[in-house]
Amino acid sequence: MFFLLSISLIFASFGLPWYELDSVTKWYFRESSEKIEFKVFSVSNVYEIDKKYENYYGLNINQKNTILGSFICGLLSIIVLIFLIICYGVYNSVPNKTIFKHLIRFIPWLAFALTLISCLSFLRFQQAIYDDCEILKSDKYRFCRNPFGTWIKTEYYSNQVTNWGRKSGWSIVVAATVLNFVSSIIAFIVYIPSKNDNTI
Repeated sequence: MFFLLSISLIFASFGLPWYELDSVTKWYFRESSEKIEFKVFSVSNVYEIDKKYENYYGLNINQKNTILGSFICGLLSIIVLIFLIICYGVYNSVPNKTIFKHLIRFIPWLAFALTLISCLSFLRFQQAIYDDCEILKSDKYRFCRNPFGTWIKTEYYSNQVTNWGRKSGWSIVVAATVLNFVSSIIAFIVYIPSKNDNTI
């Protein structure tokens, strides 16, 4: 059950934003909003169609490598978990249960390690943005001039509030990592080989 839920969470993360900038600038008589969502395969401005983000990862290679690295680890963990579910499915019908008990005990740890690497490697995405901004040496992307985190810039004619941060795509992979860890402990305890198992 936990493994199926973990697979569902990881799949869902591929279509959700992993990182986001949300900026609102207010003047006396109007305001301007910008929300940039960084997904696995695309970057977009939520509030308007902005062509400068169409080939974003093609130009910003450090961010591309970081988020694709997390994606690949997540994808590998799904493959591992599917294999594990197959092992569960055939466990009762095989004569040699000892081998399958070992597989069921240790394969979950591999899935846990992969999702953990996916989460931890994405922590450098902020630095990857800095690195790409430095390489491009361009003001094409306004956020290259913005500090990270939550900050407020106030001038006599305007007030700007900006929030940077990891979002739902990354968060649910963290949740999947926790599920994989709990499942690994349970499988390791429950499926201990015994002398009563059939062995080769």
